[in-house]
Amino acid sequence: MNKPKNAELIQKLILLGDIARENNGSLSIKGLSKEESKKALSEFFKNRRKA
Repeated sequence: MNKPKNAELIQKLILLGDIARENNGSLSIKGLSKEESKKALSEFFKNRRKA
């Protein structure tokens, strides 16, 4: 695996850790169902990649 991809994965993991910490260990976004949370997070990462 090339280095930029590794760096991107590490950034995602750090961000997911931050989200989990904010939500008392939960990766779901308050007020959204599990599926909606998953979709929102994947959209967020897709948009971050483009930026």
